[in-house]
Amino acid sequence: MRPLSFEVDGWIILVGALAGAACAVPGSWLLVRGRLMAGDAVTHAVLPGIAGAFLMTGSRDPMVMLIGAAISGVACLLLAVLLERTLRVDKGAALGTAFTVFFAVGLVLIVRGADRVDLDPSCVLYGALELTPVDRVDWFGMDLPRALPILTTTLVACALASFLFFKELRLAAFDPAFANAIGARPLVMDLLLAALVALVSVAAFESVGSILVVALLAALPAAARMLTNRMGWILVIGPLLGAVAAVIGHASAILIPPLVSATATDTSSAGAIAVASGAIFAVCVALGPEDGLLPKLARQSRLRLRIAREEALAQLWRARERETPLEVASLLTLMDQSALRRRTSRGALRMLRTENHVSCDDGIHLALTPTGAVAASQIIRSHRLWESFLASRADIRPDHVHTTATLLEHVTTPELAIRLADEAASTTDPHGHSIPRAENPTQD
Repeated sequence: MRPLSFEVDGWIILVGALAGAACAVPGSWLLVRGRLMAGDAVTHAVLPGIAGAFLMTGSRDPMVMLIGAAISGVACLLLAVLLERTLRVDKGAALGTAFTVFFAVGLVLIVRGADRVDLDPSCVLYGALELTPVDRVDWFGMDLPRALPILTTTLVACALASFLFFKELRLAAFDPAFANAIGARPLVMDLLLAALVALVSVAAFESVGSILVVALLAALPAAARMLTNRMGWILVIGPLLGAVAAVIGHASAILIPPLVSATATDTSSAGAIAVASGAIFAVCVALGPEDGLLPKLARQSRLRLRIAREEALAQLWRARERETPLEVASLLTLMDQSALRRRTSRGALRMLRTENHVSCDDGIHLALTPTGAVAASQIIRSHRLWESFLASRADIRPDHVHTTATLLEHVTTPELAIRLADEAASTTDPHGHSIPRAENPTQD
C-alpha cells in the first residue's frame, strides 16, 4: 500500500472531480427530461469520431477530436431518425441500433489502429486517470496535466450554457409544448444538450474513458435529485457529489485492493470513481430527505402510529359513551378490525400512557384522562362531522358513511372541521349520536 501524496494523487483527484462535475451538469438536464439513455447513446456514438480523428491526424488536440465527435454524433442521430421514419422502427430500438453500430465501429477503429499509433484501447474505454500527473502541457506558462485545462474549460462551458439558457432548458425539460408555444425552441435546446454531452464525452474520455463517463452522467445527477427537488440545486449538488466521488474513488482504488489481496497494489481509479458514484447514489436513495427509502419508511411509521393512536382514543371515547369499561385486549381486538398491526397498536397505547391521555389503574381496564378526553373528543367530532356531511351533501346512505369517515377523520384540520360544522348545521350525526362541541369538547 503506497502512501497518498499531493503531487500525484492531488492532481488525479482534481481531474477526476472536474470530470465528474462536468458530466453532472448536462447529465442533470438529461435526468429531468427522462433521457439519460440518450446520453449513453451520445457517449457511445462519438467514439468512432474520436478514434477516427486521432487515427487521421495522430493528434490528441481537443478541437480535432471534438469535430470528429460532432460528425459522428450527428451521423448517429441521422441514422436513428432514418430507421425510425423510413423503416418504421420503434424510436428506442432505432436509437439503440444506431449507437450500438457506431460504438462497434469505434472499437474496430481503435483495435485496427492500435498497432500503428499510440492508441491504447483499454485507455479509450476505461480511461487513464493514473497517468494524469505525467501527461502534462504548458498552459499560459503553467506546467499542468493535459486534462486539467480541458476539463476546466468544459465545466465552465457547461455551467455557462446552463446559466444563460436556464429558463429555456427548464421549460424544454418540464413542458416542451408550452416552451414551443412561447418560442423557447425546445428542439434547439435538445441540440444544445446533445452538444454539451458530446463535449464532456470528448473532454473526459482520456481520463475516465468512453464507457465510465456514462456513470458520471447518470449516477451523480440522480443522487442530487434524491436530495432536492429544485433544478438549480440539482445543478449545484451534482458537481459537488462528483468531487466527493473523486476523493472516495481514488482513495479506495489505492487503499482497498491491498486489504483484499496481498499481491494487489491498486486498481483503476476511474473505475473506482464510477463505483463511488454508484455508492453515493445508493446512499442518497436510502437517506434522501424527500424520496429516500428510510425517511419515507419513517414517515409511514409515524403516520401509522398516529392513526393507531387516534383510533384508540376514538374507541375509548365510544366506550365512555356506552359507560362500558374497555379492557386492553378488547381495545387491541377492535383496532385489529381497522387493519392496524398489533405491534403498532401496542406502541400507540404506550404513547398514550406516556402522554397521560390514558390510565390503566387495575392493569386491565383503560380509561381516558381529562387531557385524553379532550383529544378523543376532537377525533370523534371530526368523524361525526364527516358522517353528517357525507349523508347530507354527498347523498350517501347513513349506514355507508362510517368507513369513509374513519379514513377522513385522520386528515381533518381545525379549519376544515369548522367548515364541516357550518355545512352540517346539526348537533348529531346521521346515527343520532351527539357531536362533541369544539368550545367545550368534553361535554355533549
